[in-house]
Amino acid sequence: MDTAGTIVASLGLLVNFAATMWLAVCAFRRSLVWGLLFFVPFAGFIYIIMDWRIVSKPFLIAFGGLIMVCVGLLLSPTMQKIFTSSGSFN
Repeated sequence: MDTAGTIVASLGLLVNFAATMWLAVCAFRRSLVWGLLFFVPFAGFIYIIMDWRIVSKPFLIAFGGLIMVCVGLLLSPTMQKIFTSSGSFN
């Protein structure tokens, strides 16, 4: 990955991690059970849907971090070759 892609992807990971921890704190503030369930696959999504008014901001920030990671990967020369090649992924 070139420098720009690495920087964007790294910042995206950092933003996503911080926002996910913010979501976890919100879940623990709701209750200990929701805080623990937040890390169980799909239970976190159920919590986000149930408490959308409270967690919409950290969720959208986490989603923005994920977008940043994707953009950083797309800036990678290797990924550009995959997307611009015609045919299989050889």
